[in-house]
Amino acid sequence: MCSGGNVARQIQDAAQLLHPYVKQPIAAERRTEYMAQEFTKVKQPIAAERRTEYMAQEFTKLLQKKAVAVEDIEYYIKILIYAASGIGKTVLAGTAPDLFIISDENGLLSLKNPDLKDIVNQKAKSFPLDNFIEMNILYEFLYNHCLLRDRLTKLQKQYAGKTKKEVPKDAVARLEKIKDALWSMEYDNEPRNGQEPKLYYCVAIDSLTELQKRSMDRIIDIKHGGTWNQIGDTDDGGMICVDEDEEKQADLEAAVQAALDAAQVDDTDMVTGFADFEVKAATLPDYGSNTNQMRKVVRAFRDLPMNVIFTALEKEVKDDLTGEMYTRPALTDKLSEDVCSYVDIVGYYYVRQNKDDDTKLDRILQVQPFKNKTAKDRSGRLGNGIMNPTFKRIMGLITGQES
Repeated sequence: MCSGGNVARQIQDAAQLLHPYVKQPIAAERRTEYMAQEFTKVKQPIAAERRTEYMAQEFTKLLQKKAVAVEDIEYYIKILIYAASGIGKTVLAGTAPDLFIISDENGLLSLKNPDLKDIVNQKAKSFPLDNFIEMNILYEFLYNHCLLRDRLTKLQKQYAGKTKKEVPKDAVARLEKIKDALWSMEYDNEPRNGQEPKLYYCVAIDSLTELQKRSMDRIIDIKHGGTWNQIGDTDDGGMICVDEDEEKQADLEAAVQAALDAAQVDDTDMVTGFADFEVKAATLPDYGSNTNQMRKVVRAFRDLPMNVIFTALEKEVKDDLTGEMYTRPALTDKLSEDVCSYVDIVGYYYVRQNKDDDTKLDRILQVQPFKNKTAKDRSGRLGNGIMNPTFKRIMGLITGQES
């Protein structure tokens, strides 16, 4: 054990080491406390310098990775189109080139109208949504598709104008490998046989109004223990059912398959007992989860490197202060405000009678907040609105290719 004299000397010696930082005599009983405080002060400037250096290095890396000159930005349009049912939201979305359309309303019949074949993209790929879970799969598909698409186009631009002999063999092999990957993502094991894969530069979600309802169904479903939220046919005639718990999912599929096997007596036998349309009430926390989930979905798809079209139904809401009625997208109030802030263009789509011919109707995409209609145009290129718009024309006006 140290004697009192030894302890005093140790404190004194330590105080001498800190002599440059000691500006006035201190009582012995406070020296230990003072030493701790001064030692902390000595370390802080060193740590701060290192932090500053580290931050500078990380910022430089981030700048090199993400910063792009404004003139080099390849910008994509992010637009929300809302209207009453039957006005033509789906048709307008269907006019976009290089389109992948996610149909949540299963209302793509309008795209097959032969009178619209000259304006609707007949080569668009459509995906009828059956449940909210599929949005995860679709996002991952499109995210990876865009990565491969951009790598492919970058390589193609690099060797554009060169003959086959001028292109290195390893570059040719890489091009084919990327094409194979793009093809297999969409067609699985179907052989490509030299065909070119489709490249998508636009995605449309039709519509957010229905998607929010599916999100709420899913939230309530999980809250009450998880039940089937997808019912459909597989290639072999079986039934598809989705559940969070993999074991429960396997049990459900086994039960359905057993029922199917038991029904193979003849073609008229039916499978029963799997439908469940019981409604469970949503609570206030459910609406909070629903809004947050939809925010994540909308932001994720908006940030994809492609043109993004959202559609929604319209609804009227009353201003509690003025009593005036306003028209806005048919989403919950918080979500409606957020989605309108996420996109570049919010267009209210409506029909009016043609001024010169009473038998014809004109469709107007209003992009300015007029007559209590929610609308906006960040581009500043669309005026008050566009008559009988197509997505190609919207793009042309924004890019300056049309006037």
